[in-house]
Amino acid sequence: KSLPVQHGQILLQGEDITHAPLSRLRELRATRMSMIFQEPMTALNPVMTCGDQIDEVLAQHTRLSPADRKKKVLGIVREVLLPDPERMVASFPHQLSGGQRQRIMIAMALVLDPVLLIADEPTTALDVTTQAQILKLVLDLQQRHGAGVLFITHDFGVVAEVAQRVAVLRLGDMVEVGDKHDVLQRPQHAYTRMLIGAVPTL
Repeated sequence: KSLPVQHGQILLQGEDITHAPLSRLRELRATRMSMIFQEPMTALNPVMTCGDQIDEVLAQHTRLSPADRKKKVLGIVREVLLPDPERMVASFPHQLSGGQRQRIMIAMALVLDPVLLIADEPTTALDVTTQAQILKLVLDLQQRHGAGVLFITHDFGVVAEVAQRVAVLRLGDMVEVGDKHDVLQRPQHAYTRMLIGAVPTL
């Protein structure tokens, strides 16, 4: 069903999935919406190869043959710019670097072309250089796949880099929402001003 939600002057039209049956959630997961988790080492299965984990998404949600699934797995691994795709899909998560594991997570999230990609602090566990590479990759893939990205972060540097619109949450309540430049340069809510004031400056 359609659920209108009023935020300021914007009426958002969406679907209330909080009481959706398991069958509907299964239809939506991976096919319509997908997620990149904060720590891939805990999100990935340590006893399955990375290729098998991407393949599992295809096996569960498509009717592709094993040969077609393998071709699609290698294709998405190439698209996230991992070197030597054949070796990557045959590797276990512990055999890859943090940045490579996160790229595997992104590949899993995008292999079925979802319309919404939820990225929960996907760069927190990475060094600064790898973080910049992953952010650029997510933005490039967003353009290529035409997906919307909901980026969850506490890092205002990331917000400034990737966001178009920003919503500020305090204790689960949305206290401010607006264009990135308005929120960062002219914050209206006291909590937003406090957060921005806490960002270190030179």
